[in-house]
Amino acid sequence: MQRTLLALITLLIAAATGCAREGTDGPAPPLDSPAGPAAETAALARGDASGRLEKLKRDIRRVAQENRCRRDNLPEVRAELQPLVDELLALAPPAPEADKKALVVGAWENLWSDLAYSPDVEATIDCKNIYQVVSPNGFYWNVSRQERPEGPVTSFLRGAYADAGDRLRIRFGQTIFTPGWLGESEDLIALASLAEAGFIEGVTLPPLGIEGDLQNAYVDDELRIIIGGIDAIAPRKNLFVLKRSPSRFDGGRPSP
Repeated sequence: MQRTLLALITLLIAAATGCAREGTDGPAPPLDSPAGPAAETAALARGDASGRLEKLKRDIRRVAQENRCRRDNLPEVRAELQPLVDELLALAPPAPEADKKALVVGAWENLWSDLAYSPDVEATIDCKNIYQVVSPNGFYWNVSRQERPEGPVTSFLRGAYADAGDRLRIRFGQTIFTPGWLGESEDLIALASLAEAGFIEGVTLPPLGIEGDLQNAYVDDELRIIIGGIDAIAPRKNLFVLKRSPSRFDGGRPSP
């Protein structure tokens, strides 16, 4: 069980989440639309940095989405994503974590990471239902769906974070497993609030004392790129690509 939790914890090492619905990117914009490839090409020809940034974001999201549930090609996808991420960060250098906090707070859906996790986790985790909800108050909840022989289970993992300048120090807390996939009928923001208030019933496991760090290398209203890992496997750092979830805190901020 500890190995399972360690792998799941590392997989969900960020700090946000969303609507508990399977995410779709929707159709690509037409070639002649303002956001389409034709416009991007024209912007690049003019040396438009913002146009290049938008294209990089689209490419990163596309690669992540296409490989979302594949676990057999992690090194290859990381090799494809890394130069795109490097160029993105050259155009938009990471700011101190305090400056990004208002954007990080909220709901996010995990699209891809290069964390190789154990077979028991791989056999149960639903790759299309991994979310995070970040509070401005120094904590977050990872919420995911797992498929088990007895049926689906909703997993809640609490994490605490502290500002360390250019990164966040994180510490994982309790884990709650409750029968059924609660995301079918509940907003994940509401679920995270219920978990924080102690109203989620199920099997609760105590904190394992696992710590690590992460950097919100890039974040805006749509995309979040995290580089981070846990101390137990340092200095390896994994790459995580998340998209903003439709589920939002009221007014863009969580309730107390």
